[in-house]
Amino acid sequence: MSKNQNTEDLLVNISQKLVEGNYLRRNLPEGGKLLVDRHLPFLCVYRFNENQKDENIAMIVKGQASHLVISNSLRSYWRSLTKAIVHSRLDVFDAFLLLEIWPQPIDKPYEDLQQFKIFCPTDKAQSTIQVLKKGLENLRVLLPEIEVVKVHSKLRGPVGLPPLIKLETGKELGLLVLGLEIPPVYLDPVLKVNYPLLLQKIRRSFNETIKKTVFEFIQVQTSSHSDISHYLMLGSRELQPTVQFIDKKLVQIHESLNFLMEVTPVNMDRAFLEFKKNNFEKKPRFNYRLIATNPDLLKRELYQIPMEQIEDVTFSFLLKEKRNEMDIQISMIEARNTKNFLYNSLRIYGGVEKSLYNIASKLLSSLPPSENGQLKPDYLDANEFAERSTREIAFLHQKNTGFNPKIEIRKDTSGLMVSQNRLLIGANLKIAETRVEALLQHEIGTHLLTHFNGSKQPLQLLMTGLAGYEEMQEGLAVLAEYLVGGLSKERIRVLAARVIGVHAMIEGADFIETFQLLHRKYHFDPFTAFQITTRIFRGGGLTKDAVYLRGLVKLLEILSRGISFDHLFVGKVGFKQIHYVDELLYRKVLTKPLVLPKYLMLNLAIKRLRFIQEGAVLFDLINPKK
Repeated sequence: MSKNQNTEDLLVNISQKLVEGNYLRRNLPEGGKLLVDRHLPFLCVYRFNENQKDENIAMIVKGQASHLVISNSLRSYWRSLTKAIVHSRLDVFDAFLLLEIWPQPIDKPYEDLQQFKIFCPTDKAQSTIQVLKKGLENLRVLLPEIEVVKVHSKLRGPVGLPPLIKLETGKELGLLVLGLEIPPVYLDPVLKVNYPLLLQKIRRSFNETIKKTVFEFIQVQTSSHSDISHYLMLGSRELQPTVQFIDKKLVQIHESLNFLMEVTPVNMDRAFLEFKKNNFEKKPRFNYRLIATNPDLLKRELYQIPMEQIEDVTFSFLLKEKRNEMDIQISMIEARNTKNFLYNSLRIYGGVEKSLYNIASKLLSSLPPSENGQLKPDYLDANEFAERSTREIAFLHQKNTGFNPKIEIRKDTSGLMVSQNRLLIGANLKIAETRVEALLQHEIGTHLLTHFNGSKQPLQLLMTGLAGYEEMQEGLAVLAEYLVGGLSKERIRVLAARVIGVHAMIEGADFIETFQLLHRKYHFDPFTAFQITTRIFRGGGLTKDAVYLRGLVKLLEILSRGISFDHLFVGKVGFKQIHYVDELLYRKVLTKPLVLPKYLMLNLAIKRLRFIQEGAVLFDLINPKK
């Protein structure tokens, strides 16, 4: 079969798929790409010359849900493709936007290499053109010297190339043709090499600008837009195969890490007895699990992942961010019990900012410790708590039979810990009856529930956690304690003490000094002070425990701004990724959470959540009347 026959057959196949309106991704001859995600009234195009393909422009175009990247040598081919796409979409919409993008030639004076040119008509779609112009001007945050100019012309493609579609034909069809010439602002003017970090930011800005431009066009120029109510809905609904591969690879590496298990002592109960025997004056000896993985091999595996092949800028950001975090976590495991452990912990979890330290100090000064004369509550042991946990899981299992986490009572665990889909219960656990429901909602209703919901998403990292998810996750878990009426003043004191302890460690206090600070100044009993101090100093200095209070404060703030509470349960998400999660929900890449916490059925929780959404702050939660 001849090359021309192959091309004709491919065109016929593509035309049929376009009429059906299904998802269509095709590799085209000579390195071209076509994506038509669904019925959308726009197409972004980049025609490249043979041996002169600008991969940066190609990646900008391929970030759109409807795009065509094609060799200029296939003239009749791209004309036929463009015409087929336009006509198939005009059967659904009564207008269509064709946006062609190309790189500006670099053999021009430097001042010309700072100018974005929009080639456009003079007499129509001015609001759409203005949105495009304004979006490009926002790049001045990154590139202060750029200009954005409108060029009123009938020629809206690269110099020397015939138009994608004749303007006369376009007028009859309700077609708006725009051209955009992009200067090489992402290149070093001397070495002619990319500024990679700048290029990433430019791609993100372009992605949003093009979506907003298309959304404006749809709202003003078409009448068939009832299902497109937000510009974020214009992104692709399908995961690129490369994204699926990278997502799966990152999850595999993350699960092999078992980070918290690797950096948490296995002998905390015995260590306390030793510490007590030495009158709390000699640092106890902590034992850790043997490191199960080779850090060098894990890092090699991590950086062999082809991140540069991700076309979608949202997934590029999320996956690269997670890779970078995992790199640091691997370094932390390797540096366990050295000073480098603390330095890397600060990179992931941060330290203690002044405002957070002030909140913690105020909480400890305003909430006196419990008096010894008070009646002691009933306590549950490990087996009894496991039984209550089993009942909680059974209830959620009725909501979705896929929810079936495991419960393990372990001698090498102190307290409670969630690892993937397992609830680990320390064999010597003692929990006050008054705290049981709060802890069930903390561990099962938050950590295990978001793990389950994330496991049902196309992006599996939502199961193990996006980068920096702990702050949101622990804030959400502590909020659950409040919503079920189990966030006691003593619990708040512990969260505040963790912040004070982390701050002391960062400022140079050792284990004994931090313990004495909590025990003598803030009047925590020896065992509680020991637990807090041990958590803070585990591994060599883990600043993670400051995120509980910080996460709660941030969560109260965003809920008062109208953030959807349900959206926080799609998986394990961080504060800085909320916008991306909303985008992916709009794009229908992600689905709403399959299971929500049991407490959202309780009148008390509903009332308290409404109180928070109306603007309650942390100190309002301490008020027993609320």
